[in-house]
Amino acid sequence: VKVIEGMTPAFADGSDVYFFLNHILNVMLGFAIKVFDGDLTNDNKTAEMIFTIVFSSVRPYLAPQLGLN
Repeated sequence: VKVIEGMTPAFADGSDVYFFLNHILNVMLGFAIKVFDGDLTNDNKTAEMIFTIVFSSVRPYLAPQLGLN
């Protein structure tokens, strides 16, 4: 619950922060499994790709005052 409370100000009013945290963790876990299984390399290029995917999916819902959307 404290994680949700800490993340809430980063999102636009009315956003389901629990949903976004769940989404972020699911995507990261999915890619971690692919790295563990050897389907993806464990390097900065993969990390950047995963960050880009996660960030682009939540970016439209970030609080306007962050100036990121």
